[in-house]
Amino acid sequence: MGGNKVIMKNFLSILLSFTLIVLSVSGCSAQAPTQITIIMQIGNPQMTVNGIQTEIDPGRGTTPIIQNERALVPIRAVIEAMGGSVVWDEAAQTAELAVGENNIRLIIGSNTAYLNDMPHTLDTAPTVANGRTILPIRFVAEGFGFQVNWDDTSQTITIVRNLVQEGVSSGFSEENNDMMLAVTLTVNSQSFSARLYDNETTQEWIKQFPVTYDMAELNGNEKYCYISNRLPVNSEHVGNISNGDIMLYGSNCIVVFFQTFSSGYSYTRLGYVEDSQGFANALSFGDVRITFALR
Repeated sequence: MGGNKVIMKNFLSILLSFTLIVLSVSGCSAQAPTQITIIMQIGNPQMTVNGIQTEIDPGRGTTPIIQNERALVPIRAVIEAMGGSVVWDEAAQTAELAVGENNIRLIIGSNTAYLNDMPHTLDTAPTVANGRTILPIRFVAEGFGFQVNWDDTSQTITIVRNLVQEGVSSGFSEENNDMMLAVTLTVNSQSFSARLYDNETTQEWIKQFPVTYDMAELNGNEKYCYISNRLPVNSEHVGNISNGDIMLYGSNCIVVFFQTFSSGYSYTRLGYVEDSQGFANALSFGDVRITFALR
């Protein structure tokens, strides 16, 4: 009887040790997520983050809405799912968003937003619904380097960010871990810093970099050229164009804008020039030659 107890104790001890070893190995070998995927639907108070369902605005039932043909969403839970933070200034009616080293400042009722203190024109102003700040999700998500897809049939918004292991991609900015591609545009002999959104279109486009285009003048506000190969398209109606915007028209026309104005066309967003004021001066005279290169 006593011998059986000893055997049982030894067996349990071995079993416990084995279990701890398995758990330890599993913990060490567990893979971090390779991407963040956030899915929301207009009128639905739930969202999924990497397949896990949660409330967008816990306890209040606030949902994404459509306003002026743009999707606006309750922003706090979304930014936190992106790994960022939100600070609300009630007196100034201003939302300060931060993800990594980047920040976006939006003001309720204002069509001007600030990405890293650079002004951008929104086609739909932030608003308040159900006592919550509702912000234009595409500008916010793309500003932080996420790809945004819209399914008109199901009215579903899918936000994706591919996570890159440290030191792997030389195309990403080393200064800001925002998953946006850091590039240089050289106009004739003058160089400008720019950011490209990390999406399917830009990933295909940069395979050609460095590349030089002779770009023609159009309408006094843009330069354009048709390229030999077609790129993946994720076009949307763009109500307002900002000075410095880089777009794809159709599947093979690169367009660079140097004026801010209202547009009625659809484009795939590629990125933007950071020094837009100096950029406008460089592009304001006739046809130009522009070189795009990764930094």
